[in-house]
Amino acid sequence: MIVGLLPVGKVFLQPLVQFLLPVLRGSEVRFILSVVIFPRSLSDLFAAQRIPLTWTGAIVDNRMMISGRSRDPEKFVGARATPTLASRIAASKDGMFTALNQEGEAVYTVFSRSPQTSWSVAIGIPATEVEGPIQRMLMLMGGAGAALILMSLMVTAVVGRAIVLRRNGYEGALRESQSKLQLALTDFQELVVKIPAGIYKLRMSKDGANHFDYVSPRFCEQLGVTQDQVQSDADSAFRSVSPQDLPELIRLNDLARRSLQPYTWEGRVIGPNGLRWLHVESTATLLPNGDSLWSGMQFDVTERKHTEDKLRQLSIAVEQSPVSVVIADLNANIEYVNTRFTQVTGYSVNEAIQQNPRILQSGLTSKETYEEMWSQLTKGLDWHGEIVNRRKNGELFWESIRIAPVKNPMGVVTHYVAAKSDITERKELEEQIRKLAFYDPLTNLPNRRLLMDRLTQAMAAVKRSDTFGALIFLDMDNFKSLNDQHGHGAGDLLLAQVAHRIRGCVRAVDTVSRLGGDEFVVLLGDLTTDQAHATEQSNKLAEKIRAVLAEPYVLAGGSECETIEHHSSASIGVVLFSREHQDVESLLNWADTAMYRSKAEGRNRITFMVERRAEQRPWAK
Repeated sequence: MIVGLLPVGKVFLQPLVQFLLPVLRGSEVRFILSVVIFPRSLSDLFAAQRIPLTWTGAIVDNRMMISGRSRDPEKFVGARATPTLASRIAASKDGMFTALNQEGEAVYTVFSRSPQTSWSVAIGIPATEVEGPIQRMLMLMGGAGAALILMSLMVTAVVGRAIVLRRNGYEGALRESQSKLQLALTDFQELVVKIPAGIYKLRMSKDGANHFDYVSPRFCEQLGVTQDQVQSDADSAFRSVSPQDLPELIRLNDLARRSLQPYTWEGRVIGPNGLRWLHVESTATLLPNGDSLWSGMQFDVTERKHTEDKLRQLSIAVEQSPVSVVIADLNANIEYVNTRFTQVTGYSVNEAIQQNPRILQSGLTSKETYEEMWSQLTKGLDWHGEIVNRRKNGELFWESIRIAPVKNPMGVVTHYVAAKSDITERKELEEQIRKLAFYDPLTNLPNRRLLMDRLTQAMAAVKRSDTFGALIFLDMDNFKSLNDQHGHGAGDLLLAQVAHRIRGCVRAVDTVSRLGGDEFVVLLGDLTTDQAHATEQSNKLAEKIRAVLAEPYVLAGGSECETIEHHSSASIGVVLFSREHQDVESLLNWADTAMYRSKAEGRNRITFMVERRAEQRPWAK
């Protein structure tokens, strides 16, 4: 790519124009060719192109700085282009529009941008001289005719060779002027044909009649009419305007006719090419006879309108989306959130913009999850996952999040867009299902299924660590009599208190489960590698549980809402297990057998079974 620069030279202390061109060998850049010239050289290019003195030519670099100018280059070279010219150049590679130039004059401006350098050439024609070449041609031709008549009279009156030669010189100069005029007119016509805008001059008489003094071919093409039709019937230009948009055009015309102020209109026209959108800019001049002359341009903006419609539909879809949408820059600073985001999080748009998504962090999502997220995003890949966040009011909620990098046409990541769904209800339902599947609904203790799973894990753990574990199996004594006397409600209250008392005796790593009815099991894992010590540990805990369960129970809310004081005890069986045990069911049966032995020997007792080389020898305490 050719790169153009406009720096200030350190030697000459004035602006210089430097062009840098890469020299390639194959696909490898081997050298950089640099060409440095003064801006004066660029300004002189317009003189070589026969630009009229009243026109203004300018060369604008890719930073919208003026690098060459046909008029007053010393004053304007190095200055920025006008905002209107800069915005038009940035939006299109070529075009035409009306605006004020650097001197504050109203001009028709035509520009074209080089795709190799992104530099642009702009020509400004005074609005009062849009038809200047035609007027000058007529004036020159009229003056030349008068000069010929005068010279003929002089020849008849004064015969002289010198006069004849001078007349011949005038005729040669006239022919040369006519040739230059014709060339300028041809250049102007070619320029008008090539520019992407339709040009017109509409004369509005005081009596309300309209007449086009001039229309360009592009103007007729855009409206689907011929020049003859427009010249003979000015209203034919308006018949293709959509009935929906015509009233607004008429209103603007009437208002502008009274105020003589410029106006802009955008509307639809229906022509041979179907429905198209036009953008019209028009400026009025009051003529001495009271008529108003409107000079205007119109552009076909159909593609822009289609793009705007698509963006508008996309914006509405995103804004009304049932999921939260967040757009952030590369530093993760939020630049956009939709309505759903504010509804879910409680943060307003103003509170969220320029904030980091960390404002939602609850501290409950693992560090590894965020590390995985950024690892994917920095590679330009999508990431999907579930995160626990916190609303503005402090409430926790679950979100399913998909984040994708947004890339420009060069493939460079510029933003991140996240689509987030609130899945809190689903998570709560999953938790309820999990509890129903693995937990006892009365005591909220693990049920038999979860106990068997944890017992399997505990047996695998003691095998790895060569330690002992223990099962404590207990059954409440005289539980049936309580149900018979006071109902199952009282029995449920007792079971809930039993579960609470057992949990208060064990470690956080131990498992307390309810198998059903009044049967409970305590799983102790990773006790010690010494069998005697493990026996002592489990025996002390069993005794602690037996003692606490033997204390009186106060049950409020029996069958008749009375308060019941109930005395009960527990029969307990304990069995140790080690790496030699692999059968979960057999181990649980051993503990159950030990418990029944306690119950058979008088209740409120502990029966302990100790492993002896894959055999269990029970003895009671």
